[in-house]
Amino acid sequence: MDVESIDLEDFGLDGTIPPEIFDLPSLKYLNLRGNDVAISFYGIVNATNLETLLLGNTGLASIEGVEYATGLQELDISENILTGTLPEAIFQLQDLRVLNIAFNSFTGKFPGLIINLVKFQELNCFQNMFAGELPKEMKSISKLKKLNFGQNQLIGPIPRIIHDMPHLEHIDLSAQTSDDGITGKLLDFANFSHLKRLNLAMNALTGTIPDNLLSGSNITDKK
Repeated sequence: MDVESIDLEDFGLDGTIPPEIFDLPSLKYLNLRGNDVAISFYGIVNATNLETLLLGNTGLASIEGVEYATGLQELDISENILTGTLPEAIFQLQDLRVLNIAFNSFTGKFPGLIINLVKFQELNCFQNMFAGELPKEMKSISKLKKLNFGQNQLIGPIPRIIHDMPHLEHIDLSAQTSDDGITGKLLDFANFSHLKRLNLAMNALTGTIPDNLLSGSNITDKK
């Protein structure tokens, strides 16, 4: 069969997704978002053309085996019951461009293994429990455009690595749930010529607003 796309979002499915779905040789896009289904990645190695896998809000509790989908470019596992540290398996997906892990319960520091994802463009970690500081390796991802760590447990000043990432278009570090959240002075973001959205709301930044704040950006939304 030459099926390339399957979209069953909010279809009212339950039960187990048959692993044979990964045997479709031309499958590029699979969307199962919003269904109460059990998903195993057994056999996903056969889905050699799979580029987009959307599994948000499916009750997913493990992503063991997803690393065998070596051609994945977009992975959405948001709104699930995933816990613990972010599995290293994700960082084996070297073609990955978009990762959405929002609304889970991942903990610990975000792994520096992100340096393996040289094609990476968008990272959404909204409302997890990532703590500490962002890894310095992140600044090496030159194609990264969207970075969302809103409502996590980051601490300290605005990460210096952010200032080394002027290619960013969207930055969200809002509402950290650690005791103080993001503290210290506000960076000027003056060299962010591509920046369109900046959200630092509900933190504990102090001091004056820089005179050259966002002077080089194309920003349309700042909070």
